[in-house]
Amino acid sequence: MFEPLALAPAFPAGKMGRTVSVARRSETIAQPLRQERRLNASIRNTTENDVALLAALIRDSFRDVAEKFHVTPENCPTFASNITDERVGEEMAAGTAFYILENDGEPCGCVGLDLVHRDHWPDCPPGVTPGYLKRLAVLPKHRRRGFGKALVEHVLNQARERGCGRVLRLRSL
Repeated sequence: MFEPLALAPAFPAGKMGRTVSVARRSETIAQPLRQERRLNASIRNTTENDVALLAALIRDSFRDVAEKFHVTPENCPTFASNITDERVGEEMAAGTAFYILENDGEPCGCVGLDLVHRDHWPDCPPGVTPGYLKRLAVLPKHRRRGFGKALVEHVLNQARERGCGRVLRLRSL
């Protein structure tokens, strides 16, 4: 159910790439990101004033998936395309730190980091503080630019700074 993410150091400048699985083969190929398309991206912390923006980013980022698989509020009320401002506010109030990636001042995506008590992860090694990567979302028109990767790297760095030794992501529909 949970997949651990390594707290690996960031890639050196100019060496970033993404790994793409080749269908029906166990090997992978690396393709360089198009750095020139990234423009002026920055990631910022959020506040309670960003709840509506976060909810809209998450909903809009997953709308295409919901349409493709016919996901509706009736048949899957907890799917990301159906998230409410109230739910995001509850997650923020419960301690989830959210971050928004902006490119030239335009919000393009977001991600959350939830540091949890060890009791929530019984297999967690002694002395390790676990965390969860949550709500990773990039708007469709901003995909394939490395923004998702940048958000994940940012969360891993934030987790490291907060003393988190393991970051998990919940696999879901």
